[in-house]
Amino acid sequence: MLVASANPLDQFLAHHPDYFFERSPEQALINPDHLLILLNHLRCTVRTAFQKGEGFAPWPAETVQRR
Repeated sequence: MLVASANPLDQFLAHHPDYFFERSPEQALINPDHLLILLNHLRCTVRTAFQKGEGFAPWPAETVQRR
């Protein structure tokens, strides 16, 4: 079931469902070194203690210090 609003894109898909359902899904590509992505990863790990000698993303273990 496809629930469409008055949005032109929804209306196009409602009138041409094969455009949506008969195509393969797109592959998401991300840059894991992007600063916003790294910031969110850091936020997720802020409650997890780093072990001595453990690095984070592109930073080697020498730059990660436990305080």
